Amino acid sequence: MLEQQNTAALPNLTTIAAIATPRGTGGVAIIRISGPQSWEIASRLSAKPMQWEPGRVLHGWLRDPVDGKLMDEVLFLPFKGPKSFTGEDCMEIHCHGGAVLSQTILKLCLAQGAMPAAAGEFTRRALLNGRIDLSQAESILDLIHAQGEALIKLSANNLHHRAVGNYLQQLLLEISRIQADLTASIDFPDEVDEPDRDVLAAQLRELATQLSERLSINRRNQVLREGIEVALIGRPNAGKSSVFNALLSSERSIVTDIPGTTRDVIRETLQVKGIPLTLTDTAGLRETADQVEMLGVERSWQAVASSQAIIYVLDGTTGLEERDRNVLETVKDSQGVIVLNKSDALGFNAQLAENPTGWPVISVSAQTGSGMGQLMDWLESLADTVPDVSGLDYLLSHRQMAHLEKVQGNLEEAEKTLISPVIPLDLATVPLTDALLELQGLLGKDTTELVLDSVFARFCVGK
Repeated sequence: MLEQQNTAALPNLTTIAAIATPRGTGGVAIIRISGPQSWEIASRLSAKPMQWEPGRVLHGWLRDPVDGKLMDEVLFLPFKGPKSFTGEDCMEIHCHGGAVLSQTILKLCLAQGAMPAAAGEFTRRALLNGRIDLSQAESILDLIHAQGEALIKLSANNLHHRAVGNYLQQLLLEISRIQADLTASIDFPDEVDEPDRDVLAAQLRELATQLSERLSINRRNQVLREGIEVALIGRPNAGKSSVFNALLSSERSIVTDIPGTTRDVIRETLQVKGIPLTLTDTAGLRETADQVEMLGVERSWQAVASSQAIIYVLDGTTGLEERDRNVLETVKDSQGVIVLNKSDALGFNAQLAENPTGWPVISVSAQTGSGMGQLMDWLESLADTVPDVSGLDYLLSHRQMAHLEKVQGNLEEAEKTLISPVIPLDLATVPLTDALLELQGLLGKDTTELVLDSVFARFCVGK
């Protein structure tokens, strides 16, 4: 478990409370309380005396302590520190999921002495109390925001096994050992012989090479986090929005017979083989004097530029026109597929006599669903281009990679210093010290409040 070496202030003795479930109406809402008064606050709100026992769920009624009137039938889940998520005494109150009801119960908790929790404050307390390290906290964030199954499994693996933290800790120990050899010979030259520069340089080179390989693997696999961008483009009224809705099995885009209905890009994520594919429905590509539609067309081209693949939707009843050829000539170097829509209106499987791209052509009817299975197969082929991650234990965040790139640079700088016999030995300790500070920061040790604020700002209140 992470040692409490963090210079950021440890949580004080305040008790915090927040609604841990999303806003809105649902079957169940959860109010989470953490801190020394959490059990006492629950006792004050319970309609009958309770004997709290960690891990034992108790059923009861909640009442307003002011007028004594019942508020809701609830479940109480008590957790005892330090074995709770935050490392403190905690209480969860599971109530019915009315938006006003959950807010009212939270107000009762605050009236009994709890303070409103800040974004991510429960997880932040878990970090500062040594229950998790900072890499595990970031995995919790990935679990919350993940749009694909593959990232979920990698994040859960790191949260459970501390895979990132173990690697960072091992790297920190290796660098510390080399730093210690250098420092001992510098500080006690009469008692400790100068270490073999070539040996230490070789060790640093090996560490830097291994780190470079890990970074390279993680860069290639960021698609698990960011997904594959797929833009649906074509002439107005070709049926882009209809195909978009059919792929999502929902009426996400407005569909009419009026050309130019879609004025802006609409994005939705579809999970395919555990990989998030973000589909972008775009405005029809045509010359127009309408200022709003012109902006939509401009954004369509921006979507094309940022996409890894293209679905070109073509009206099968009109076939390939000159403006289709012009667009396809522009995008033909991209990965894509041509979709001949409205095949139901033709009464047969539509064909394309001319194909300026060499892309596969799929005949579909967004209205009847005919051919949509083939289009889904093509999307699955995109997911198959993602590298095999069966041997991957974790996926580094962009923040973690940026700091580890600095560590790699520090190691390479120290190695260059050691292999040069004219450079004083003590200069090699400077980049190694910088590398150690970077690693400590990634683990959540000796981390400033500013760094923690930047990480936990993306958390929701209640987590």
